[in-house]
Amino acid sequence: MPSGHVGLFRQGREPGAGPLVKVGQKVRKGQALGVVESLRRPVMIEAPVDGEVLEVLQEDGGRVEYGTPLFRLLPASSE
Repeated sequence: MPSGHVGLFRQGREPGAGPLVKVGQKVRKGQALGVVESLRRPVMIEAPVDGEVLEVLQEDGGRVEYGTPLFRLLPASSE
């Protein structure tokens, strides 16, 4: 899932905080996955679907551009 903002990627709500999600964790649509600090305003990155976090693609504190991949999610089956 790509970033919709330019800024610094944070795995937690603030610098030094623990990650909001970990690889292998089940998530629900709308759940906070991380934060992009855009112009000193935090923008919450939310899960677009129910599923499982397969990979966190950016390091905490790394600069991201619009469209930079942030997470790889496995959507939950609709069964």
